[in-house]
Amino acid sequence: EVLGFKGYVMSDWGATHSTSIAAGLDVEQPGSSWMNAELLSAMLEAGAVTQEAVDESVTRILWSMFSTGVMDEPVDAWDWKRQQRNVTTQASIDLTRRLSAASTVLLRNEHGLLPISRSTASRIAVIGLADANNAVVHAGGSGSVVPSYVG
Repeated sequence: EVLGFKGYVMSDWGATHSTSIAAGLDVEQPGSSWMNAELLSAMLEAGAVTQEAVDESVTRILWSMFSTGVMDEPVDAWDWKRQQRNVTTQASIDLTRRLSAASTVLLRNEHGLLPISRSTASRIAVIGLADANNAVVHAGGSGSVVPSYVG
């Protein structure tokens, strides 16, 4: 309220370990092990959570959906099969490579080691799983991306 935030609060993946609506949690991810109708109903009956808290939570979720136009989309816009479509273009691949290179930051360049010159270093050892077949370039879940280039 102090900051004027109108959105809802969603847990990190697997980080919910209690029915936390009274503490301000609105959505549990993934699924609903703790934030479900059965547990919330029991909490309402026991007086551990108020109907007002549930209504406020639902209002925050719906406000976010309406304010961003989610409810204006046709039902087929949310067909999960659409995720399987590859909309990558060569132009988007080229742009992301340029942005990645431009945004790479050297945190520490002790003793002026970089940039490495071919005249001073004929070979470089890369230790760990950094080759194109084993590189970890992302996590899973909704952040999962199949990279167009790993090099």
